Amino acid sequence: MLFGSNEGQLKLLSRLGQIIREHREKRNWTRKILAAKTGISISHVRVIEMRQGNPSVMVFVAIAVAFGIDADKLLLEAMQRQAYLNDKNRLE
Repeated sequence: MLFGSNEGQLKLLSRLGQIIREHREKRNWTRKILAAKTGISISHVRVIEMRQGNPSVMVFVAIAVAFGIDADKLLLEAMQRQAYLNDKNRLE
């Protein structure tokens, strides 16, 4: 099971927060700008990026829309990166 375990889900959320931060920084946006574009609070953006929270589906979609990315592609990016890291750790 790739992401079915609690640990796997936490790792995926961690990766997702990292990717959201990377996309925000690539656009030279502050957390305040992302919050304004999505309608969520700055502190909620911080919690997601710092891998301390689980965004709802609606928040996740709002973030993807703000970036101009399909939500499924953003999630796939996180899943692929985590799968790569899982494979890498298994080989070590």
